Amino acid sequence: MIEDKNENKDDSGAASAVSSVKGPVASSAPVSEDCPDGSCGSCSKCGDFDAWKADLLEERRKKRASSFVVDKRTATVDFLEFADEQRINTAVEEFSEDEKDSYDEAEGRIIKSIMNGDMVLNETKELVFTPPSGKTPIIFKKPKGRSLMAMDRVKSTQAMKAYMEVITDMTNVNKANELTALDEVDLKTCKMVIQLFLGS
Repeated sequence: MIEDKNENKDDSGAASAVSSVKGPVASSAPVSEDCPDGSCGSCSKCGDFDAWKADLLEERRKKRASSFVVDKRTATVDFLEFADEQRINTAVEEFSEDEKDSYDEAEGRIIKSIMNGDMVLNETKELVFTPPSGKTPIIFKKPKGRSLMAMDRVKSTQAMKAYMEVITDMTNVNKANELTALDEVDLKTCKMVIQLFLGS
């Protein structure tokens, strides 16, 4: 008796080769001739692409999580200790929808920075941010009246410059133009901290 090692038979009795190539399971949806790049969202090519992308994103999420130096619970405790010490209002039930959105964005950014190891609390519960694109740690202090007055030194149409002036006044950064060397994502993290202070 001869064994058939490389063939399977379908319902019609016809033999078909067993594929050894691993890949996404083909969709039963038709392939669209007008969809060369998998962007129509309805053909089998798109179905395969969406499944592949979901797997890729999940793999990247797990890789990022494995690189965290602080777990999320500990980072959240650090954030709340910082907020309590700096008298930042965390009672989100008292916020308007816009205020809540702003708070959630800032809280999430800060907690993620703590998890990444880019941000820590010092002995006085101040946030110390060492931006990946910078060299000098930035220490955030409570805003004073002069911090708000710093915004008056720039035109009303220069919102980002105004934030830089406030960041300079609330930190150990000597001049606002020192912040221009930071990557946009690091500067946005600084802005989130200022937003949290000014919105409390």
